[in-house]
Amino acid sequence: MRHRSLSPLKFVVLLLGLLAGWGSIRSTPANGEQKPKPNFQAEFFKLCDAACRELNSPARRVPFLQDKFREGGCSVGVYGDIAWRACCLATEVGMSPPDAWQVALGERYRDPTQFKNAVKHTCPRSAFLGLCQAGLLPGIAVGQYTDSVSSSGYALAAVELLRAAPTLEADKSRLEARVFGDRTPNGEVDVVLTFWGRGLIR
Repeated sequence: MRHRSLSPLKFVVLLLGLLAGWGSIRSTPANGEQKPKPNFQAEFFKLCDAACRELNSPARRVPFLQDKFREGGCSVGVYGDIAWRACCLATEVGMSPPDAWQVALGERYRDPTQFKNAVKHTCPRSAFLGLCQAGLLPGIAVGQYTDSVSSSGYALAAVELLRAAPTLEADKSRLEARVFGDRTPNGEVDVVLTFWGRGLIR
């Protein structure tokens, strides 16, 4: 059975709707007599506290930001993980793709020195933003997200090669050789394969 999670905004809206309906039922009895309305604020915060306890419970197996596109897909490499997290932040929370990448990077590298070094590694970021800019990722609007030419171009070239020869998905080294020639890959193909493997890009 597929489990679905709610974005924080949808979750709060749902709580407000339920409480509003519950309050109207409690405050309007069948005989028409007016009774004191329940303490809406107190009940609301009680439910919020209960929801937070549930979301933070170690027993909770469904991530708050759910893989809503395809179960069984997997990220490729560290930067594939970061790209997927950034995509979730952009589509579920509404962040811009550049901001989503920065937040996802910070979540992965909590040590300030590691984070500073990771920020300098711009190639995977440019690959992700290039896919967003081209409108290849569902839920992310076409826009101007990067000025990169090389890394975003490599990502788009990898997509075209996969479209022409889908079997390249199973041979990352061969795909990189086709994309980069004698140049050194820098995580761009990892980003592409992460989304291709989930069936987002075809």
